[in-house]
Amino acid sequence: MIQRLTFIATIFLLGCAHQNLNVSDTTSGVTVFLYSSNILKAAQAGDEVLESEFMEYFRHLGRKGTNGEVGIGLVFPYLNWTEGEGRGPYLIPTRLKERHETILKVAAKMKIPVLVQFNGGPWHSPSKESAFIHYWKTIDGGIYLSRYKDGKVNSAIDQKARIPKTLLEEYLAVDPYGGNAEDSLFFTLSPYANDFRHARLEALRTAVKFWKQLDEKYPGTIRAFTTDSEVGNLSFRISSDKNREIPIGYETWNTEQFCKTNQVKDCAEFFIKEFTYKDSLEIKWRDFRAKNHQIFIQDTVDVIREYFSTIPIYTHQMAVLDEESFLANYKNQDLGSPQVTAFVERANPGFTVYTYAGDQNNKKKRFVDEVQSKIGAQPWGFLEFNTAAAFSGNKEALANFTEQFLRMAQAKGVRLIAPLSWKSNSLDSAIKDNGVDEGIRHFIENTR
Repeated sequence: MIQRLTFIATIFLLGCAHQNLNVSDTTSGVTVFLYSSNILKAAQAGDEVLESEFMEYFRHLGRKGTNGEVGIGLVFPYLNWTEGEGRGPYLIPTRLKERHETILKVAAKMKIPVLVQFNGGPWHSPSKESAFIHYWKTIDGGIYLSRYKDGKVNSAIDQKARIPKTLLEEYLAVDPYGGNAEDSLFFTLSPYANDFRHARLEALRTAVKFWKQLDEKYPGTIRAFTTDSEVGNLSFRISSDKNREIPIGYETWNTEQFCKTNQVKDCAEFFIKEFTYKDSLEIKWRDFRAKNHQIFIQDTVDVIREYFSTIPIYTHQMAVLDEESFLANYKNQDLGSPQVTAFVERANPGFTVYTYAGDQNNKKKRFVDEVQSKIGAQPWGFLEFNTAAAFSGNKEALANFTEQFLRMAQAKGVRLIAPLSWKSNSLDSAIKDNGVDEGIRHFIENTR
Protein backbone atom coordinates (compact mmCIF):
# COMPACT_ATOMS: atom_id res chain seq x y z
CA MET A 1 0.00 0.00 0.00
CA ILE A 2 2.88 2.39 0.75
CA GLN A 3 4.29 1.79 -2.73
CA ARG A 4 0.88 2.44 -4.28
CA LEU A 5 0.46 5.70 -2.39
CA THR A 6 3.98 6.72 -3.32
CA PHE A 7 3.23 6.19 -6.99
CA ILE A 8 -0.07 8.04 -6.78
CA ALA A 9 1.69 11.00 -5.19
CA THR A 10 4.43 10.87 -7.81
CA ILE A 11 2.12 10.83 -10.81
CA PHE A 12 -0.04 13.57 -9.25
CA LEU A 13 3.03 15.78 -9.10
CA LEU A 14 3.80 14.88 -12.71
CA GLY A 15 0.34 16.03 -13.68
CA CYS A 16 0.33 19.22 -11.66
CA ALA A 17 3.92 20.42 -11.51
CA HIS A 18 3.27 22.88 -14.34
CA GLN A 19 -0.49 22.93 -13.99
CA ASN A 20 -2.18 26.08 -15.26
CA LEU A 21 -5.91 25.48 -15.31
CA ASN A 22 -8.16 27.66 -17.39
CA VAL A 23 -10.25 29.42 -14.76
CA SER A 24 -12.26 31.80 -16.90
CA ASP A 25 -15.45 30.19 -15.51
CA THR A 26 -15.39 31.14 -11.84
CA THR A 27 -19.15 31.42 -11.31
CA SER A 28 -21.16 28.90 -9.32
CA GLY A 29 -23.50 28.19 -12.22
CA VAL A 30 -23.44 24.82 -13.97
CA THR A 31 -23.92 24.41 -17.73
CA VAL A 32 -25.54 21.13 -18.74
CA PHE A 33 -24.57 20.28 -22.34
CA LEU A 34 -26.81 17.54 -23.72
CA TYR A 35 -25.42 14.99 -26.19
CA SER A 36 -27.99 13.70 -28.66
CA SER A 37 -27.56 11.68 -31.84
CA ASN A 38 -30.66 13.44 -33.23
CA ILE A 39 -28.93 16.78 -33.75
CA LEU A 40 -27.09 16.07 -37.01
CA LYS A 41 -30.16 14.51 -38.60
CA ALA A 42 -32.28 17.47 -37.55
CA ALA A 43 -29.68 19.89 -38.95
CA GLN A 44 -29.84 18.10 -42.28
CA ALA A 45 -33.62 18.64 -42.31
CA GLY A 46 -33.26 22.40 -41.87
CA ASP A 47 -33.45 25.26 -39.38
CA GLU A 48 -37.07 24.80 -38.34
CA VAL A 49 -36.68 21.10 -37.60
CA LEU A 50 -33.54 21.81 -35.59
CA GLU A 51 -35.21 24.58 -33.60
CA SER A 52 -38.06 22.20 -32.79
CA GLU A 53 -35.54 19.56 -31.68
CA PHE A 54 -33.83 22.01 -29.34
CA MET A 55 -37.14 23.12 -27.84
CA GLU A 56 -37.98 19.47 -27.13
CA TYR A 57 -34.82 19.23 -25.01
CA PHE A 58 -35.73 22.35 -23.07
CA ARG A 59 -39.24 21.09 -22.34
CA HIS A 60 -37.69 18.16 -20.52
CA LEU A 61 -34.52 19.65 -19.05
CA GLY A 62 -35.44 23.26 -18.44
CA ARG A 63 -33.41 26.04 -20.00
CA LYS A 64 -32.03 28.52 -17.51
CA GLY A 65 -32.35 28.96 -13.78
CA THR A 66 -30.59 30.01 -10.60
CA ASN A 67 -28.20 27.04 -10.75
CA GLY A 68 -27.21 27.33 -14.42
CA GLU A 69 -28.43 26.66 -17.94
CA VAL A 70 -28.86 23.96 -20.57
CA GLY A 71 -26.86 23.80 -23.80
CA ILE A 72 -25.93 21.42 -26.60
CA GLY A 73 -22.94 19.06 -26.74
CA LEU A 74 -21.49 18.21 -30.16
CA VAL A 75 -19.13 15.31 -30.79
CA PHE A 76 -16.71 16.04 -33.62
CA PRO A 77 -14.64 12.89 -34.39
CA TYR A 78 -11.87 14.64 -36.27
CA LEU A 79 -10.14 11.43 -37.37
CA ASN A 80 -13.31 9.77 -38.66
CA TRP A 81 -14.64 12.72 -40.63
CA THR A 82 -11.81 13.04 -43.11
CA GLU A 83 -11.40 13.02 -46.88
CA GLY A 84 -8.10 12.68 -48.73
CA GLU A 85 -5.43 10.17 -49.62
CA GLY A 86 -2.63 8.37 -47.80
CA ARG A 87 -0.94 10.45 -45.12
CA GLY A 88 -2.98 13.52 -45.98
CA PRO A 89 -3.55 16.40 -45.87
CA TYR A 90 -7.14 15.59 -44.92
CA LEU A 91 -10.28 17.65 -45.44
CA ILE A 92 -13.60 17.68 -43.58
CA PRO A 93 -16.47 16.50 -45.83
CA THR A 94 -18.54 19.44 -47.05
CA ARG A 95 -21.85 17.92 -45.95
CA LEU A 96 -20.61 17.74 -42.33
CA LYS A 97 -19.31 21.29 -42.38
CA GLU A 98 -22.67 22.50 -43.65
CA ARG A 99 -24.65 20.64 -40.98
CA HIS A 100 -22.46 21.92 -38.17
CA GLU A 101 -22.73 25.48 -39.44
CA THR A 102 -26.51 25.07 -39.40
CA ILE A 103 -26.28 23.91 -35.79
CA LEU A 104 -24.14 26.91 -34.78
CA LYS A 105 -26.38 29.32 -36.71
CA VAL A 106 -29.55 28.08 -35.00
CA ALA A 107 -27.86 27.88 -31.59
CA ALA A 108 -26.64 31.47 -31.98
CA LYS A 109 -30.13 32.62 -32.98
CA MET A 110 -31.69 30.85 -29.97
CA LYS A 111 -28.81 31.89 -27.66
CA ILE A 112 -27.97 28.27 -26.79
CA PRO A 113 -24.46 27.57 -25.41
CA VAL A 114 -22.50 24.89 -27.28
CA LEU A 115 -19.81 22.44 -26.17
CA VAL A 116 -17.56 20.94 -28.87
CA GLN A 117 -15.83 17.62 -28.22
CA PHE A 118 -12.77 16.94 -30.38
CA ASN A 119 -12.90 13.18 -30.18
CA GLY A 120 -9.84 11.50 -31.67
CA GLY A 121 -9.54 8.63 -29.23
CA PRO A 122 -7.78 5.44 -30.33
CA TRP A 123 -10.83 3.15 -30.38
CA HIS A 124 -13.06 4.81 -32.98
CA SER A 125 -15.14 2.38 -34.98
CA PRO A 126 -13.07 2.17 -38.18
CA SER A 127 -14.64 3.01 -41.52
CA LYS A 128 -13.48 3.12 -45.11
CA GLU A 129 -15.28 6.46 -45.30
CA SER A 130 -12.52 7.95 -43.14
CA ALA A 131 -9.42 8.69 -45.21
CA PHE A 132 -7.33 9.02 -42.06
CA ILE A 133 -8.34 5.70 -40.54
CA HIS A 134 -8.28 3.90 -43.85
CA TYR A 135 -4.59 4.73 -44.23
CA TRP A 136 -3.32 4.58 -40.65
CA LYS A 137 -4.90 1.20 -39.96
CA THR A 138 -3.69 -0.40 -43.18
CA ILE A 139 -0.37 -1.20 -44.87
CA ASP A 140 2.42 1.13 -43.67
CA GLY A 141 0.16 2.92 -41.22
CA GLY A 142 -0.56 -0.39 -39.53
CA ILE A 143 2.71 -0.22 -37.64
CA TYR A 144 1.09 2.50 -35.52
CA LEU A 145 -1.54 0.18 -34.08
CA SER A 146 -1.30 -0.40 -30.36
CA ARG A 147 -0.13 -3.83 -29.18
CA TYR A 148 -1.53 -5.97 -26.40
CA LYS A 149 0.73 -7.36 -23.72
CA ASP A 150 1.03 -10.67 -25.56
CA GLY A 151 2.48 -8.82 -28.55
CA LYS A 152 -0.53 -9.13 -30.84
CA VAL A 153 -2.57 -6.37 -32.39
CA ASN A 154 -5.66 -8.37 -31.55
CA SER A 155 -6.67 -12.01 -31.17
CA ALA A 156 -6.45 -12.70 -34.91
CA ILE A 157 -3.39 -10.75 -36.08
CA ASP A 158 0.16 -11.61 -35.07
CA GLN A 159 2.15 -9.16 -37.16
CA LYS A 160 4.58 -6.86 -35.38
CA ALA A 161 5.79 -4.63 -38.19
CA ARG A 162 4.26 -3.73 -41.56
CA ILE A 163 0.74 -5.22 -41.66
CA PRO A 164 -0.61 -6.11 -45.13
CA LYS A 165 -3.95 -4.66 -46.08
CA THR A 166 -5.34 -8.14 -46.65
CA LEU A 167 -4.86 -8.97 -42.97
CA LEU A 168 -6.52 -5.80 -41.73
CA GLU A 169 -9.35 -5.39 -44.21
CA GLU A 170 -11.95 -7.49 -42.41
CA TYR A 171 -11.28 -5.71 -39.10
CA LEU A 172 -11.77 -2.16 -40.36
CA ALA A 173 -15.49 -2.22 -39.66
CA VAL A 174 -15.31 -3.91 -36.25
CA ASP A 175 -17.18 -1.99 -33.57
CA PRO A 176 -15.11 -1.93 -30.34
CA TYR A 177 -18.35 -2.22 -28.39
CA GLY A 178 -19.90 -4.89 -30.59
CA GLY A 179 -20.13 -8.67 -30.48
CA ASN A 180 -16.62 -9.29 -31.81
CA ALA A 181 -14.99 -6.42 -29.96
CA GLU A 182 -11.81 -8.41 -29.38
CA ASP A 183 -10.93 -7.86 -33.04
CA SER A 184 -11.18 -4.06 -32.91
CA LEU A 185 -8.09 -2.03 -33.76
CA PHE A 186 -6.59 0.72 -31.60
CA PHE A 187 -4.20 3.52 -32.44
CA THR A 188 -1.05 3.91 -30.39
CA LEU A 189 -0.99 6.65 -27.76
CA SER A 190 2.79 6.78 -27.73
CA PRO A 191 4.35 10.23 -28.25
CA TYR A 192 7.37 8.43 -29.73
CA ALA A 193 5.41 7.31 -32.82
CA ASN A 194 6.36 10.55 -34.53
CA ASP A 195 4.70 10.14 -37.94
CA PHE A 196 1.36 9.15 -36.48
CA ARG A 197 1.53 11.84 -33.80
CA HIS A 198 2.12 14.51 -36.46
CA ALA A 199 -0.70 13.21 -38.71
CA ARG A 200 -3.21 13.10 -35.85
CA LEU A 201 -2.46 16.65 -34.79
CA GLU A 202 -2.66 17.94 -38.36
CA ALA A 203 -6.12 16.36 -38.69
CA LEU A 204 -7.08 17.98 -35.40
CA ARG A 205 -5.68 21.34 -36.51
CA THR A 206 -7.88 21.23 -39.63
CA ALA A 207 -10.93 20.62 -37.42
CA VAL A 208 -10.04 23.37 -34.96
CA LYS A 209 -9.55 25.88 -37.81
CA PHE A 210 -13.04 25.02 -39.06
CA TRP A 211 -14.55 25.67 -35.62
CA LYS A 212 -12.59 28.91 -35.34
CA GLN A 213 -14.30 30.11 -38.52
CA LEU A 214 -17.70 29.25 -37.04
CA ASP A 215 -16.79 30.96 -33.78
CA GLU A 216 -15.92 34.16 -35.66
CA LYS A 217 -19.19 33.97 -37.59
CA TYR A 218 -21.33 33.19 -34.52
CA PRO A 219 -19.37 34.76 -31.63
CA GLY A 220 -20.13 33.75 -28.06
CA THR A 221 -22.01 30.57 -29.00
CA ILE A 222 -19.18 28.09 -28.31
CA ARG A 223 -18.72 28.08 -24.54
CA ALA A 224 -16.31 25.20 -24.01
CA PHE A 225 -14.25 22.48 -25.68
CA THR A 226 -13.35 19.02 -24.54
CA THR A 227 -10.52 16.73 -25.57
CA ASP A 228 -10.22 13.14 -26.78
CA SER A 229 -12.49 10.99 -24.66
CA GLU A 230 -11.22 8.56 -22.02
CA VAL A 231 -7.65 8.20 -23.18
CA GLY A 232 -6.35 5.05 -21.53
CA ASN A 233 -4.98 1.58 -22.04
CA LEU A 234 -8.45 0.09 -22.31
CA SER A 235 -8.66 -3.43 -23.65
CA PHE A 236 -11.41 -5.49 -25.20
CA ARG A 237 -9.35 -8.69 -25.16
CA ILE A 238 -9.93 -11.17 -22.38
CA SER A 239 -7.22 -13.43 -20.97
CA SER A 240 -7.45 -17.17 -21.44
CA ASP A 241 -8.48 -17.67 -17.83
CA LYS A 242 -11.34 -15.14 -18.35
CA ASN A 243 -10.45 -13.32 -15.13
CA ARG A 244 -8.89 -10.17 -16.54
CA GLU A 245 -8.44 -8.02 -19.60
CA ILE A 246 -5.11 -8.08 -21.40
CA PRO A 247 -3.70 -4.54 -21.18
CA ILE A 248 -2.98 -2.58 -24.31
CA GLY A 249 -0.15 -0.14 -24.96
CA TYR A 250 2.79 -2.53 -25.21
CA GLU A 251 3.88 -1.55 -28.71
CA THR A 252 7.59 -1.07 -29.29
CA TRP A 253 7.14 2.71 -29.45
CA ASN A 254 6.59 2.52 -25.70
CA THR A 255 8.48 -0.55 -24.52
CA GLU A 256 11.78 0.23 -26.24
CA GLN A 257 11.80 3.82 -25.01
CA PHE A 258 10.98 2.68 -21.47
CA CYS A 259 13.78 0.12 -21.44
CA LYS A 260 16.25 2.64 -22.80
CA THR A 261 15.27 5.29 -20.26
CA ASN A 262 15.37 2.90 -17.32
CA GLN A 263 18.35 0.80 -18.48
CA VAL A 264 16.39 -2.46 -18.58
CA LYS A 265 18.85 -5.08 -19.85
CA ASP A 266 16.35 -7.70 -21.07
CA CYS A 267 13.34 -5.77 -22.31
CA ALA A 268 11.50 -8.79 -23.73
CA GLU A 269 11.83 -10.71 -20.48
CA PHE A 270 10.58 -7.78 -18.43
CA PHE A 271 7.35 -7.45 -20.39
CA ILE A 272 6.51 -11.17 -20.47
CA LYS A 273 5.71 -11.37 -16.77
CA GLU A 274 2.44 -10.34 -15.15
CA PHE A 275 2.75 -7.04 -13.32
CA THR A 276 1.60 -6.64 -9.74
CA TYR A 277 3.02 -3.12 -9.36
CA LYS A 278 4.85 -3.98 -6.19
CA ASP A 279 8.42 -3.45 -7.32
CA SER A 280 9.92 -0.12 -8.32
CA LEU A 281 10.49 -0.91 -12.00
CA GLU A 282 6.88 -1.98 -12.55
CA ILE A 283 5.72 1.22 -10.87
CA LYS A 284 7.97 3.18 -13.21
CA TRP A 285 6.26 1.48 -16.13
CA ARG A 286 2.87 2.67 -14.91
CA ASP A 287 4.32 6.11 -14.33
CA PHE A 288 5.72 6.08 -17.89
CA ARG A 289 2.42 5.08 -19.51
CA ALA A 290 0.46 7.65 -17.53
CA LYS A 291 2.85 10.38 -18.58
CA ASN A 292 2.43 9.32 -22.22
CA HIS A 293 -1.32 9.74 -21.84
CA GLN A 294 -0.84 13.20 -20.43
CA ILE A 295 1.31 14.11 -23.42
CA PHE A 296 -1.41 12.81 -25.78
CA ILE A 297 -4.01 15.00 -24.07
CA GLN A 298 -1.65 17.97 -23.77
CA ASP A 299 -1.00 17.78 -27.52
CA THR A 300 -4.73 18.13 -28.15
CA VAL A 301 -5.08 21.04 -25.73
CA ASP A 302 -2.11 22.83 -27.30
CA VAL A 303 -3.60 22.65 -30.79
CA ILE A 304 -6.95 24.02 -29.58
CA ARG A 305 -5.13 26.80 -27.74
CA GLU A 306 -3.40 27.87 -30.97
CA TYR A 307 -6.77 29.24 -32.07
CA PHE A 308 -8.81 29.67 -28.88
CA SER A 309 -6.97 31.45 -26.09
CA THR A 310 -9.79 32.02 -23.60
CA ILE A 311 -12.63 29.53 -24.14
CA PRO A 312 -12.40 26.83 -21.42
CA ILE A 313 -11.07 23.41 -22.42
CA TYR A 314 -11.98 20.36 -20.34
CA THR A 315 -10.14 17.08 -20.51
CA HIS A 316 -12.14 13.84 -20.61
CA GLN A 317 -10.71 10.94 -18.66
CA MET A 318 -11.92 7.87 -16.82
CA ALA A 319 -13.21 8.23 -13.27
CA VAL A 320 -10.69 6.06 -11.43
CA LEU A 321 -10.36 6.13 -7.67
CA ASP A 322 -6.76 6.46 -6.53
CA GLU A 323 -7.00 3.11 -4.78
CA GLU A 324 -8.00 1.48 -8.07
CA SER A 325 -5.36 3.00 -10.31
CA PHE A 326 -3.28 -0.18 -10.34
CA LEU A 327 -5.68 -3.09 -10.79
CA ALA A 328 -9.25 -1.82 -10.91
CA ASN A 329 -12.13 -3.84 -9.54
CA TYR A 330 -14.00 -3.57 -12.83
CA LYS A 331 -12.83 -6.55 -14.93
CA ASN A 332 -9.50 -6.41 -13.13
CA GLN A 333 -8.28 -3.85 -15.67
CA ASP A 334 -4.69 -2.69 -15.81
CA LEU A 335 -5.47 1.01 -16.15
CA GLY A 336 -2.77 3.11 -17.75
CA SER A 337 -4.68 6.31 -16.93
CA PRO A 338 -4.79 7.10 -13.23
CA GLN A 339 -7.14 9.88 -12.18
CA VAL A 340 -4.50 12.56 -12.44
CA THR A 341 -3.92 12.10 -16.18
CA ALA A 342 -6.87 14.49 -16.58
CA PHE A 343 -4.62 17.30 -15.33
CA VAL A 344 -2.70 19.09 -18.09
CA GLU A 345 -1.63 22.67 -18.69
CA ARG A 346 -4.14 25.30 -19.83
CA ALA A 347 -7.16 23.04 -19.36
CA ASN A 348 -9.62 22.04 -16.67
CA PRO A 349 -9.95 18.40 -15.61
CA GLY A 350 -12.97 16.42 -16.73
CA PHE A 351 -14.16 12.84 -16.31
CA THR A 352 -16.80 10.31 -17.31
CA VAL A 353 -19.11 9.94 -14.31
CA TYR A 354 -21.81 7.29 -14.33
CA THR A 355 -23.52 6.07 -11.19
CA TYR A 356 -24.60 2.48 -10.70
CA ALA A 357 -27.52 1.38 -8.53
CA GLY A 358 -27.78 4.86 -7.06
CA ASP A 359 -24.04 5.25 -6.45
CA GLN A 360 -23.74 2.03 -4.52
CA ASN A 361 -21.13 2.28 -1.73
CA ASN A 362 -20.81 6.01 -2.49
CA LYS A 363 -18.05 5.17 -4.95
CA LYS A 364 -18.70 8.14 -7.24
CA LYS A 365 -19.12 10.49 -4.30
CA ARG A 366 -15.71 9.36 -3.05
CA PHE A 367 -14.33 10.02 -6.52
CA VAL A 368 -15.79 13.53 -6.54
CA ASP A 369 -14.27 14.18 -3.12
CA GLU A 370 -10.85 13.00 -4.32
CA VAL A 371 -10.82 15.25 -7.37
CA GLN A 372 -12.08 18.27 -5.44
CA SER A 373 -9.36 17.79 -2.84
CA LYS A 374 -6.75 17.96 -5.61
CA ILE A 375 -8.01 21.06 -7.43
CA GLY A 376 -9.44 23.16 -4.62
CA ALA A 377 -11.66 25.94 -5.98
CA GLN A 378 -10.92 25.35 -9.66
CA PRO A 379 -13.84 24.39 -11.93
CA TRP A 380 -14.01 20.89 -13.39
CA GLY A 381 -16.48 18.77 -15.28
CA PHE A 382 -18.43 15.59 -15.90
CA LEU A 383 -17.82 15.11 -19.63
CA GLU A 384 -20.15 12.11 -19.77
CA PHE A 385 -22.84 11.74 -17.16
CA ASN A 386 -25.81 9.50 -16.47
CA THR A 387 -27.45 8.44 -13.22
CA ALA A 388 -29.79 5.94 -14.87
CA ALA A 389 -27.29 3.08 -15.15
CA ALA A 390 -28.57 0.12 -13.10
CA PHE A 391 -30.89 2.32 -11.04
CA SER A 392 -33.59 0.11 -9.54
CA GLY A 393 -35.98 2.75 -8.23
CA ASN A 394 -38.93 4.37 -9.96
CA LYS A 395 -38.93 7.54 -12.07
CA GLU A 396 -39.53 9.86 -9.13
CA ALA A 397 -36.73 8.27 -7.10
CA LEU A 398 -34.31 8.61 -10.03
CA ALA A 399 -35.26 12.26 -10.48
CA ASN A 400 -34.61 12.94 -6.79
CA PHE A 401 -31.30 11.08 -6.85
CA THR A 402 -30.17 12.94 -9.98
CA GLU A 403 -31.03 16.32 -8.51
CA GLN A 404 -29.20 15.60 -5.25
CA PHE A 405 -26.16 14.21 -7.04
CA LEU A 406 -25.93 17.34 -9.17
CA ARG A 407 -26.22 19.56 -6.11
CA MET A 408 -23.39 17.63 -4.49
CA ALA A 409 -21.26 17.97 -7.64
CA GLN A 410 -21.91 21.71 -7.85
CA ALA A 411 -20.81 22.13 -4.24
CA LYS A 412 -17.55 20.31 -5.15
CA GLY A 413 -16.68 22.66 -8.01
CA VAL A 414 -18.26 20.92 -11.01
CA ARG A 415 -19.27 23.57 -13.56
CA LEU A 416 -19.81 21.52 -16.73
CA ILE A 417 -21.99 18.41 -17.04
CA ALA A 418 -22.60 16.58 -20.32
CA PRO A 419 -25.43 14.01 -20.10
CA LEU A 420 -25.27 11.05 -22.48
CA SER A 421 -27.62 10.23 -24.06
CA TRP A 422 -30.99 11.69 -25.01
CA LYS A 423 -32.15 8.36 -26.44
CA SER A 424 -30.95 4.86 -25.60
CA ASN A 425 -28.12 3.41 -27.66
CA SER A 426 -25.71 0.47 -27.48
CA LEU A 427 -23.62 2.23 -24.82
CA ASP A 428 -26.09 3.94 -22.57
CA SER A 429 -29.71 4.27 -21.46
CA ALA A 430 -31.78 7.33 -22.38
CA ILE A 431 -32.21 10.25 -20.01
CA LYS A 432 -35.44 11.25 -21.76
CA ASP A 433 -38.62 10.53 -19.76
CA ASN A 434 -36.92 8.27 -17.22
CA GLY A 435 -36.44 10.74 -14.37
CA VAL A 436 -32.92 11.95 -15.13
CA ASP A 437 -34.32 14.75 -17.30
CA GLU A 438 -36.71 15.79 -14.55
CA GLY A 439 -33.91 15.77 -11.99
CA ILE A 440 -31.79 18.01 -14.22
CA ARG A 441 -34.71 20.42 -14.64
CA HIS A 442 -35.30 20.65 -10.90
CA PHE A 443 -31.60 21.24 -10.33
CA ILE A 444 -31.24 23.93 -13.03
CA GLU A 445 -34.41 25.77 -12.06
CA ASN A 446 -33.91 25.18 -8.33
CA THR A 447 -37.63 24.57 -8.01
CA ARG A 448 -37.61 22.53 -4.83
